[in-house]
Amino acid sequence: METEQKLDALQSRFPEVGKDVLLELLITFGGSVEQTKLMLEEQFGPRDIKTAVKREIKGKFPATKRKANVETAASESCVVAKKRAFPQKQTSFKVSKASANISTTLYNKEQIESTVPYLRFYPSFLPDSLADSLLDELLSKRAQFKDKMFHIAGNECHSNHQSAVFYDGDIPEQKYDNGFYKNSKSMAQSFTGNIRTAKFLIEDQANEVLATTKKHPLQVQSEWRASLCVGNYFHTNKNNLDWHSDRLTTIGPLPLICSLTLGATRIFRIRKQYGESPIYNIPLPHNSLLLMLPGTQEEFKHCVPSLGNSLVARHPRANETRINLTLRMSRAHLQNNTPSCPICKSAMTLRRMYKKPASRGYYFWLCNGGYRSGKECPGFYFANLSDMEKPRAKLYTRDVKQATRWLAEDDHEARTATEFHMEDVKD
Repeated sequence: METEQKLDALQSRFPEVGKDVLLELLITFGGSVEQTKLMLEEQFGPRDIKTAVKREIKGKFPATKRKANVETAASESCVVAKKRAFPQKQTSFKVSKASANISTTLYNKEQIESTVPYLRFYPSFLPDSLADSLLDELLSKRAQFKDKMFHIAGNECHSNHQSAVFYDGDIPEQKYDNGFYKNSKSMAQSFTGNIRTAKFLIEDQANEVLATTKKHPLQVQSEWRASLCVGNYFHTNKNNLDWHSDRLTTIGPLPLICSLTLGATRIFRIRKQYGESPIYNIPLPHNSLLLMLPGTQEEFKHCVPSLGNSLVARHPRANETRINLTLRMSRAHLQNNTPSCPICKSAMTLRRMYKKPASRGYYFWLCNGGYRSGKECPGFYFANLSDMEKPRAKLYTRDVKQATRWLAEDDHEARTATEFHMEDVKD
């Protein structure tokens, strides 16, 4: 069968996927239509019900967990494609330093989790009816999503997508971003019933994963419970989210962030914060859950690009629109004890140094007054987070010897670097 015939056959089964994407997949799987089809079914669901297997939702949503809250959702079942093992050469995407700038696409759970161990991926996570109902609800609330407003170099800037922040319970006075954005108050919303139901199911999955890992003392030691949900609304493929790591000011060091995608399938990109890092492209389809485990925000940056091929597939209801919900757990004592800038008294943002090996891993507080007023301020403290779980604690210091530091186990460059000097603070 000629390549064009293969592409036509695949597109007839998966009309929502562009031919350029299908060609890339076909090449990845050595021209095999069958293996390409199996991968697409894992992403978008089976197209031949006779070859699919049905399983109960109990595997994802055990009856003993949150029974009262998810009784309706847990009673449903979903259809998933049979799992197939791909040859090793097709699932290994280790990239050498020589090819550090190469962009590599990871298409399924095995590829994603083996290449970036900080991630966990779950396609078709929610019951279909809950995912569709949640998508429809959020599409109807488009007007409640706002541009993020901030200053850079004295200029007022607006984000190229819209956002809303949903809170579980009363909307707090101190917002999730600690005053980073000028219009935080207008983005604040209360959890809806659908978001709360999805939250229960995501929490159970998150805690199941965390139970299999060793907790670092800086992590949340109790069960993980999402207290807020940041929603990002990408109306078309032209809307994007630039490279960033999520700020740690209210969620603390080594956070877990759970990201649920609804609507169109867009490319999600991730790369290391430092060094010669390859860029990994991950297509995130409707109703897929991506867990960014503790250490992801410290070690990686991520983005949603507006590249021509970043729209992998339209959604029957949402067309090009993609809505992303990221659930986070605020840490109350950290939030209440955030220091004020020693120069201008503005709120401060918790960050981590990463560029220079000698200073990499140190947490610090940086004045964010410039983002609100446009007047830059160099206010700075090192972060001392040893008492962050105490109701009243001083979480800052000027002495680097008292500063909190975390390094990844495989960061041998930083672990063997020379002694830190204050000039290294210019990170």
